Amino acid sequence: GVQTCALPIYRWKAIIGEESLDSITSSHLNFFVRKLHAPKSDGGYGYCVENANNEGVRIRSLIKFHNEHQKEDVDRILEPSWERIKESKAQQKERVRKDKDKATDKDQVRRLLDYAYLEHEDKYAWLFVLLIDNTTLRNTEALSLKWKDVVRQDGIWFIDLQDSKTAAGIRRLPLNTRLIKYLLPLKGTSKNQGRSEEHTSELQSPY
Repeated sequence: GVQTCALPIYRWKAIIGEESLDSITSSHLNFFVRKLHAPKSDGGYGYCVENANNEGVRIRSLIKFHNEHQKEDVDRILEPSWERIKESKAQQKERVRKDKDKATDKDQVRRLLDYAYLEHEDKYAWLFVLLIDNTTLRNTEALSLKWKDVVRQDGIWFIDLQDSKTAAGIRRLPLNTRLIKYLLPLKGTSKNQGRSEEHTSELQSPY
């Protein structure tokens, strides 16, 4: 929603100079995400490729939100196209290296999940293990997640991290098939409706 766009709108105004919907054009979007991605030493914000592109998506979504609340076609605004930043080969290699460093042995994870679910005194410890194994979340981020951080946009489910003290920490992490299978049913159960402020670690196991 608009609330999750508060920081992108702030950045947009600082970079583009205005915050009206009319200012959301293809050229402005392209300039905006590249300014976010540019190194701080060059006057940019130092965002990684994924985070810079995600901010562009958020800004563009404001037009979609506006259009959804208009009854007449004449009041709707055409959503502009834009070019996402593409990773260089060096950046791709670095990301793959980090992913490999994070990768965990699946047998070990299976044993850890079994222990967390069957024996750990915290009956929701399995959810923490599942999140750490299937995302790039830091331990502290996984522990502080709330249901309002699990959002859907354009048919894709994300973990939307907005409450970070650093630009690099503000990001969206798409849910993989495993998290969609085990995490989303918890979000949709009637028992958890209206409890979006509660931490995910407090929710019921799907098993």
